[in-house]
Amino acid sequence: MKKRFTEEQIIGFLREAEAGMPVAQLCRKYAFSEASYYLWRNKFGGMNVSEAKRLKELETENACLKKLLAETMFENEIAKEALRKSGKLTVTAERRVIKSLTVVDDATHEAVTIVPERAMGGLHLTRVLDQLAKTRGLPKAIRTDNGKEFCSRAMLSLAHARGVQLFLIEPGKPKQNAYIESFNGRFRDECLNEH
Repeated sequence: MKKRFTEEQIIGFLREAEAGMPVAQLCRKYAFSEASYYLWRNKFGGMNVSEAKRLKELETENACLKKLLAETMFENEIAKEALRKSGKLTVTAERRVIKSLTVVDDATHEAVTIVPERAMGGLHLTRVLDQLAKTRGLPKAIRTDNGKEFCSRAMLSLAHARGVQLFLIEPGKPKQNAYIESFNGRFRDECLNEH
């Protein structure tokens, strides 16, 4: 909605009232209500035109900053919810993410290893699997989600060199890897959220 009066005009009205013109006469002369006059006096009283313009600029900037803050807070809530639902990520008190690599044997449902890290790339993942291979051997097949570490060149090279088949679940279909998703949820609820 376009305002009827500019800040310059409003300050001019206030100056006329300060010079002695009765408020009722001023309101009749310029066709605005006494309530508007008193609102303007509270907002612009004692200001000059440049100060009023600066106030308007600051109000506009403040509205933009409030909008940005609200959007950022909303995005943070979405990210936190995604982290909570994923079951594989945890946020520390310092607001840093910890990702847990959970390796579970589908046949025995044994948690073979859980490796918490701030970041895990393909090379780190293959080192973890190499360590496991020393004590347990490698399985014939590994089923994973589509995380970049599982699709990395290092992981593909390890699988090819060791004769391990990789089965990636379809994106957005966690039920295709239901046991590990269930395990991750319990691990998060019973261990990570407790502390």
